[in-house]
Amino acid sequence: MAFGDDSTVRPWEWFTVGQRCLCSANNDQTMSDDTRPKTTSAVKAGEFNNVPQEFGRAGDVQKIFGLKRGTIYNLLADGKIKGVLLRVRGNKSGVRLFDLESVRGFIRQSMNQPAI
Repeated sequence: MAFGDDSTVRPWEWFTVGQRCLCSANNDQTMSDDTRPKTTSAVKAGEFNNVPQEFGRAGDVQKIFGLKRGTIYNLLADGKIKGVLLRVRGNKSGVRLFDLESVRGFIRQSMNQPAI
């Protein structure tokens, strides 16, 4: 289909750039929002209330597990829980995230060990 061929233009074959209709029938025609062809429905946000967190900051670990900030960083330094520092190269600061499943696993492992 060429832009100069008026006999083969069908409304569902139009495509638009902004408000300008680029069809071969009339290149100067504009389309309003309600006459523009619709192809998909609007995107809706999903429900994430019951999805467990995978990672969290030190404050999240404190709230969820009741561990103090110093204890969390000591466990990380000892390699007993997993964490990662996310920062852009060259920046002085970033954000430290902890793997909540590793914290959960450490607590479960500690429950099976006899108390000293």
